[in-house]
Amino acid sequence: MPLTLGMPRDPRTSQHILPLPERGADDHELMLGEDASHLDFRASVLCDDHSVTLATAVRRHNTRGRLYFAMAHRVHPYLARHALRRAHRRIAFAARPAGERNARADVQLGRSSRV
Repeated sequence: MPLTLGMPRDPRTSQHILPLPERGADDHELMLGEDASHLDFRASVLCDDHSVTLATAVRRHNTRGRLYFAMAHRVHPYLARHALRRAHRRIAFAARPAGERNARADVQLGRSSRV
């Protein structure tokens, strides 16, 4: 999903996409995941300069995990896209408008924004 100007590039701002514990992070990627008796689930939120990518992986442990995932994998792509769009919208609305960013930059540089 493309990032617009002014949106943060830190993957930790996307942590609220999934209510899962953090497994690891670096400058551009956040790993979330949870282990259960029937399956292990991991989600990666990768941010580069222009886009955000959500990738998921599941390891099934037993018959219960295979049955669960047989049902869940049919709706999973739609739910993942919806969660990513919702997080994108939240982050976009939380970003300061361009006018505020430019005014603050002008003040820091000692320029007047009035003509």
